Amino acid sequence: MTPDKLAAWLKEDILLRRVPVRRPRARARARPRKGGRQSPEQVDAAALTEVKSLAETLEVPVTNIIELLADDREGYVPPAALSQAIGTAPEGTLYTKGTVDTYIAAVIELWRLQVAHGGSNVENPRSIAVRGFLEQRGRQRGRHDRASFKDRGSDGIQAGYSPDEWLRIQDILLSGAAFTPQSLRTRVDLLFGHYYLLRGENRRKMELADLSLLEYPPAEGPTPCHCLVTLLQDGKMNKTARKEFMGSLRHKDPLLCTQGALAQLLFWRWHVAGETPPSFRCRSDWYRIKVLVGQNCEQELSYPTQLQETWRVFGAAGIISSKKTHLPRRIGAQSAETYGTSLAQISQAGRWNQSVLCQAYLTHLPREFLRIVAGFSSSSGDYYLARAAHEPPYTL
Repeated sequence: MTPDKLAAWLKEDILLRRVPVRRPRARARARPRKGGRQSPEQVDAAALTEVKSLAETLEVPVTNIIELLADDREGYVPPAALSQAIGTAPEGTLYTKGTVDTYIAAVIELWRLQVAHGGSNVENPRSIAVRGFLEQRGRQRGRHDRASFKDRGSDGIQAGYSPDEWLRIQDILLSGAAFTPQSLRTRVDLLFGHYYLLRGENRRKMELADLSLLEYPPAEGPTPCHCLVTLLQDGKMNKTARKEFMGSLRHKDPLLCTQGALAQLLFWRWHVAGETPPSFRCRSDWYRIKVLVGQNCEQELSYPTQLQETWRVFGAAGIISSKKTHLPRRIGAQSAETYGTSLAQISQAGRWNQSVLCQAYLTHLPREFLRIVAGFSSSSGDYYLARAAHEPPYTL
């Protein structure tokens, strides 16, 4: 794989590809039914009237109305009469810069494999021409977004959820747990993403054996301070299985406490749902038990299920964002910045700091970050939880 070959492949293939347009499925012609139900022809005519009326009211083309209805109504399929009225569907848009860069990254991995096996070509294929193609596609996408009146608020500085909406999410999940017990799992999933700055992949792979409790010295405050730590040895940014750690303290607000949410989830699993608690007699009995379980305790939660549950609670809270499972990691970092956390602490918390000191010697636990996101000041000494002063009865 040479720079010239990569540039030619991009120019002649990848840069010309377009996103496939979702074609409407043909509806089966239903037989006329009794009871005053409309026939397929009447449904088509009503749908066409609706689209034309909306197009006149909003003063936009009919094709734009179809896109709006498809975004607004889940599973919306334009009737046959409507498809014939608008003619052929518009051609799909070109690949974005990020999509093209993904193809390039796959080729770079192939080149590295060739070099590792003794290939003679040691020149990185990501040449000046390739970088120029990426910059050009970025500018093209910017012009396309302006011409198509793309919402400039999407993925902007205010995209995501506010502190009030974050509390609203917790309230929705807790109040709905009686009817949908998986809400307890979704709550733990989102809290780990927000306060541990974990990717969705890291949360799905997390096992009980990865969790440990670290006790901080009494200088943190009058309340005993324990940090729930998770071990990270796999993921997108950790290809060599190096040991990384991240944790969180008990939050000042019990609704936002990761440790409390995890305790609720495990109590429901082992004392309500009927799952057999681990014996802890030997490591093979419990080392593969997942925190976010799928079909069974040793099977991790699937990405489609994680995405669907996250989408559901965001929709119930009125949150609109193109990102779903990755959003808590982003908002968690932004929230820490808002409350005065230093860039170095955020980088260390999100495993963005790749220095030898952080990787080989430090614990990866940014104390200042942990205090601030838990609702306390950046300095030690004020860690106090009023609810921790009450010891629950042994019978409970």
